Amino acid sequence: MPIVFCYGEREFQEGNRFYNLIAGVHNVFEYGRRNHAPWSLAVHPDSEHENSQSRQLALRFFDTMIPMRLPDPADPNDSIPNLESLPVKKHWIGLNSTFDIMEESMLRVPVHETSYLINKSFGQDWESFCKNGEIRDNSPPPSPLSLRVDQEKNQTTLQWNAFADVESGIQSFLIYRKGQIIGEIAGKLNRRWNPTGAYQAWNYSDQPLEGQELPPMIFVDRDANNAQAEDYQITTVNKAGLESKRTQGIRLSLWNQRLNTPWTNLSNQNFLQHWQGPGSQSPKGWRFEDNILNMSPDRDNGQHTSLFSKEIYEDFEFQFQYRIGLGGNSGIKYRMQDYDGQYLGPEYQILDDQQHYPGYNPATSPDHHYITATLYVLEMGDWNMDARHPPGTWNEGKIISAGNKIEHWINGVKIVDTRTHTKQFKEAIHKSKFKQWPHYGQNTAGRIMLQDHGTGVEFKNLKIKRLKN
Repeated sequence: MPIVFCYGEREFQEGNRFYNLIAGVHNVFEYGRRNHAPWSLAVHPDSEHENSQSRQLALRFFDTMIPMRLPDPADPNDSIPNLESLPVKKHWIGLNSTFDIMEESMLRVPVHETSYLINKSFGQDWESFCKNGEIRDNSPPPSPLSLRVDQEKNQTTLQWNAFADVESGIQSFLIYRKGQIIGEIAGKLNRRWNPTGAYQAWNYSDQPLEGQELPPMIFVDRDANNAQAEDYQITTVNKAGLESKRTQGIRLSLWNQRLNTPWTNLSNQNFLQHWQGPGSQSPKGWRFEDNILNMSPDRDNGQHTSLFSKEIYEDFEFQFQYRIGLGGNSGIKYRMQDYDGQYLGPEYQILDDQQHYPGYNPATSPDHHYITATLYVLEMGDWNMDARHPPGTWNEGKIISAGNKIEHWINGVKIVDTRTHTKQFKEAIHKSKFKQWPHYGQNTAGRIMLQDHGTGVEFKNLKIKRLKN
């Protein structure tokens, strides 16, 4: 069982009330390490019992250990799941005397004088914690959600929602009008408990303050200067000072109208009322069974095709659940039209990332090559909150296509938020395999396609509603 023993350096000093307790921790730790237990000892250099920043180290520890230990949920032979074993060799260790890290093969001291650090990435976090007292957060927070703009005669009211930055929380929200900052929503200054005036106040041991109500996510602009709803944007700033991408406003009346628009079910026993194969032919390999629309490449004498919507959709919200197996590859294309004989459109990528691209993990890879839920090939996506569920389990997806706006969501987290008329989008096309079609994705209407990539895929609860502007 991997364990991190964590305490503040000032606890382990003669005369401190916790000295004997920490001495006991060392005795237990050294006994376990002599028997090669996968344990580590983390010491914050400037803390006592409050153990500052231990939360940051815990996040990195669990993010590293959980994926390595959990069994594969898609393995049909694993009827009684067992935790995966941690490597005995080819791991990283840290020297408890100096907090330097190295590969296990370079170990030249007794094992009980070292900490088990599993890999280089976690080792670097452990080293930074023990030497510097902090672990730097290099990832911006997720963008705010659902910015509604209510425009009245004398004032404009903005309301929004937001996810907290898992690592660094929320320091404040910045409000923009026509590209200029016009306001900020933060917390209440408190010299002891909230010295930076953060929106989310934490106490001395890095825990949110109990019983303190967060300020409402509302801003009132009393000097609108004829601004339109789309002229307003908002960002989240985390406690590391990093700012999210901007979220653009939408008129409250339009927001309410879209909430009340009826949904159309596209996955039921009569799914062929809504879907067809290429060229209006019958699709191959698809069945509706147990309330699941699934494609198997082994059906229909090995023939399989993608599914195309019979209707053309413009300005829509499409919600779905999908499940992909080990090594699986699929996707959902939309705004599809003919490009010189090829039927193409922007694609919500669906993959088993680790197996299809072996070893790739967007949470730890230094290569910003985004895969699942992002815009295929255009390398667009925000993985600051990696909300994927592993192969063999269900994920909830959502696509919003409205005018020049495109959004991709997975399990309640927005991954893509882009505008097709922007310089960034056009430059992404120019760098991609679609560069011969600079107008790729600029059209706002087209068919939707559930992609057959020869590996099988399952969908359920497919539903769509048209968005009225």
